[in-house]
Amino acid sequence: MKLAFLAPVSHSNALRLAVVRGVGSVILSPTAYASTGDPVAAWRFADDQHCALFVFWVAAGAAGIVLSPTDAVRSATGIMQTVMVGSPAQLLAGQGERYDLLLNLTNMNGVDHMSFSDTIVAADGQPGGRLYVAKRPGGTFEEIPKQAGKNWDDHAIVGSEVLATASDDLGSLYVRHPDGSVVLLKDDPTRSVGLIAADTNFMAWQEGSGGTVWTGYTRVEVWAAPFTTDPSSFHPYKAADIPNNGLYDFAFGEGWYIVRLEAGGVRFVHLGDAKYVDIAPPPGLAFIRAVNVAAGEAWFLMRTSPGIENPVTVARYDLSAVLANLP
Repeated sequence: MKLAFLAPVSHSNALRLAVVRGVGSVILSPTAYASTGDPVAAWRFADDQHCALFVFWVAAGAAGIVLSPTDAVRSATGIMQTVMVGSPAQLLAGQGERYDLLLNLTNMNGVDHMSFSDTIVAADGQPGGRLYVAKRPGGTFEEIPKQAGKNWDDHAIVGSEVLATASDDLGSLYVRHPDGSVVLLKDDPTRSVGLIAADTNFMAWQEGSGGTVWTGYTRVEVWAAPFTTDPSSFHPYKAADIPNNGLYDFAFGEGWYIVRLEAGGVRFVHLGDAKYVDIAPPPGLAFIRAVNVAAGEAWFLMRTSPGIENPVTVARYDLSAVLANLP
């Protein structure tokens, strides 16, 4: 299982671009550097045993990817998908920690989101709203039981704690402790809660009200709280309104929660003081999605035409310059 190097990063002032050559999904690593000193930006799948590389996570100098086997390999092994975790160099060499999701284990079509810390790796997927966690290194995936019959939706990891939202429009936020116990942090059936993210300083998510995930919402907001796993010390606050009618993809880290806007551009929400600034895309480009925050930069997949979803470049914004433009 090998991954082919795609492109190094070239940069110019605050806006840095990396051209993605060839066909394939993109995995970003702002912490890995080529011999030129430029960060390594992208890989794509390059063997005949797996047919996709489409879900990724980057944290603390390591990367995680989800590979989907070909039909022939799936039939022979019973493996639905494989989660790989390791340094960018390990993944480029087809090495790293391997965690298999088996067909008879998952009862779902595929992984929507995966993440990892130094101690655990987790993956969630649809349909069925299932969430799995394994100890690192070398553990096997175990399902986190659903609570009150609610499907799991999104998750985030801090250390060995798993934060997870449930059932789209039921407004539930839970924490799963290392001992396997699950505790309710938030429950508001009048609001949708999703797209949770967290680190040791903040936890943040989006909330929608005045509608459903299917019809859209009349109000969307970013909410945040100082990180905690104790309901008695959970003190959420609204960080920003978002002029969208749905809960949209985001990037999180270093005190920021960044959301793509339906009207174009992105909203950078600074969680510590609940201030924000909107930034338009560079001329001739459009945002596809925010993907990562690391090393003082925010990363975005970009396209040249609103009608073409395939990423053609990666934009990286200097967060110190964004901070200087907060109101």
